Amino acid sequence: MELKIRKLREGAKIPQRATSGSAGMDLYACIDEPITLAPGQLSIVPTGIAIELPDNGERVAQMVIAPVFTPDIVEVDELSDTKRGAGGFGSTGRN
Repeated sequence: MELKIRKLREGAKIPQRATSGSAGMDLYACIDEPITLAPGQLSIVPTGIAIELPDNGERVAQMVIAPVFTPDIVEVDELSDTKRGAGGFGSTGRN
């Protein structure tokens, strides 16, 4: 399957998965100046891209039915090392 993406503005970035285990792709803001949001405030943030959705591109959202895993919880003293290291959740190497 292909997802066709076109840059509409200079400086726009194509979405990409930050890590191999990511389910979604990171979207990047394509803005001329910083946007500051107050708590609870909404804003439209342009990405500078357009996408062509497969099958006529009429949908803008979908529902996905996926299994929910209910693992047995095991408390441990240490966890395995990962590529993210000590950065933890959301850490893709950017500071």
